[in-house]
Amino acid sequence: MTSQFSVVGKSVTRVDALEKVTGKAVYTGDIELTGMLQLKILRSPYPHAKILSIDTSAAQRVPGVQAVLTGKDAPSRRWGVFLADRPLLAQDVVRFVGEPVATVAATNVEAAEEAIDAINVEYEELPAIFDPEVAISNEPPVIVHPDLTSYPTNLTGFLRPRLEPDMPNVLNHYKIRSGDIEQGFEEADLIVENRYTTARIQHSYIEPPTVVVLFDLDGKLTIWS
Repeated sequence: MTSQFSVVGKSVTRVDALEKVTGKAVYTGDIELTGMLQLKILRSPYPHAKILSIDTSAAQRVPGVQAVLTGKDAPSRRWGVFLADRPLLAQDVVRFVGEPVATVAATNVEAAEEAIDAINVEYEELPAIFDPEVAISNEPPVIVHPDLTSYPTNLTGFLRPRLEPDMPNVLNHYKIRSGDIEQGFEEADLIVENRYTTARIQHSYIEPPTVVVLFDLDGKLTIWS
């Protein structure tokens, strides 16, 4: 007797399909609030560099600009998925291309973008690592986070990061061991060994990453993401 599945093996229409194909779906980028400011971020062009100075004076003079913030204005607390290893805005050092260095809030997108372009950041480039095997070695030429072991985490148990003292650039080293590998090799009819590499990939999302934040006068914070 063959089981008849109602879903498995059948074509099922997505619950949001009609909204999306007709353009009726409302995305975060579609939300417009009264008096809403537009925020743009200035990001690091370097993988590793010291921030010598940030001049925001020209950005602050752009009509429509309401605020310009740098790492000196942001809280010193860090955040991260496994460890709190990332500042809200870079402070003293940038550690990857694209790390947020400054941000601008303005009454319109054009003013925010003009102000971002007006910010002058002076960097001193530092050595960087581009080979993952070099990065995870026992003696890497660059230690990305010298204070890595002091960073806090909210994760516990199975999810808690496993740091390796002898591998200073490794955030999480989780080992899985199952069976007898040597016995497996001895009993195998064929052993294939090779080295495989792949390019960096990114999934194709149908809307740009966007966040809308509303802070009411009564202290209520609402975030659309």
